[in-house]
Amino acid sequence: MLLITAGAGIITGAGLDWANLSGSLIPTATPLWQAEPLVPTAAPATLAVVEPMPEPASNLDPALWQSGDLKRFGLGTPYPPLKPDTAAALGLGWYLSWQVVEDPARPAQAEFWQMVRLHEGGFRPDEATIRRAARANPGATWLIGNEPDVIWQDNVTPARYAEHYYQLYYLLKEADPTCQVAIGAVTQPTPLRLEYLDRVLETYQQRYGEAIPVDVWNIHNFILREERGSWGVDIPPGFSRDQGVLFEVADHADLDIFKSQIIGFRQCWRNGASELNLWLFRNTVF
Repeated sequence: MLLITAGAGIITGAGLDWANLSGSLIPTATPLWQAEPLVPTAAPATLAVVEPMPEPASNLDPALWQSGDLKRFGLGTPYPPLKPDTAAALGLGWYLSWQVVEDPARPAQAEFWQMVRLHEGGFRPDEATIRRAARANPGATWLIGNEPDVIWQDNVTPARYAEHYYQLYYLLKEADPTCQVAIGAVTQPTPLRLEYLDRVLETYQQRYGEAIPVDVWNIHNFILREERGSWGVDIPPGFSRDQGVLFEVADHADLDIFKSQIIGFRQCWRNGASELNLWLFRNTVF
């Protein structure tokens, strides 16, 4: 994943206007699903000659690396992390491994971003481990969950997410007042996923009498089908409907949809207000 500092904004109050997102996301018919064979098919007798494609020129400005603002770029990788020379060659300013590490390696001085994983009944690791890690890594970035809107990721209802966030935010701030707490990213900024987020905000406001305190907002930007029991990202936990945006497989690489989702989210952001960081994780095509 490539992190891009995408803009600034602060969410005020409990509700946001997600209406601007729906204009270019038109549901399509459900595809006929064909399962892959369990046994590989035989190789053809004759293989076609594949002509190599020219190497595409990079659109990234080298000045981004030369500016010293390496925190703009990072990577998700299993732990242990990349070797220092690899991290330096990639120009990484941070990395994460979807877990909490008390004494993380810092290849080429890259920061380690901590992540607390959630489930409906609680979170992991335990409070004592989180507190030790926060005190041992002052100023660290902490992500509260990973894709809580996906039933095979953290799989947490909006109401429970609000409760977990409240507990963890204040635990972390007590252990390290300088830490940066990031809300867990929804999978994609579609109307359905942003309704999940809106429910989190509303629940938090109602239960704790304040707007949810977030140092950094972040989103993922997949383009995956929202249909119960189908491929893609299914339906968020706690929702009774059976469909959201019915993307096709080919849509996953559609850059126009990719851009429209970000533009729509940023429009909601402008409607909401002004002062905090927004992170965009750019995801690979499956």
